[in-house]
Amino acid sequence: MAYSETYEYTTTVYSNNFINVRKVDIISKDGVEVGRGKSGFTIVPGGDTSELPAQIQAIATAVHTPAVVAAYKASQITVPAPEVSTGDIDLPEVNTGDVDLPEVGTADL
Repeated sequence: MAYSETYEYTTTVYSNNFINVRKVDIISKDGVEVGRGKSGFTIVPGGDTSELPAQIQAIATAVHTPAVVAAYKASQITVPAPEVSTGDIDLPEVNTGDVDLPEVGTADL
């Protein structure tokens, strides 16, 4: 009564050099398939592939040449963080006056 898990990968390289990876997890019990799970992700040029199987790393190395990675990085728009200033805001003063608050005991907690 031993369970095992194997993986199948399918890759698609798009014209923008993104690599789409589909992963199928196959669960078997005593050599008989009892379940499958599917997931997918995309690798952009220059993306980290160090945790992926050698087959996927080889595809990324072939597709994501230094020129492709440089072009991808150059195409990314850098959006500066908005400046936040509170110096021009006039906050009204809050007058709490002499407020008598009732004492709260901890015995009832």
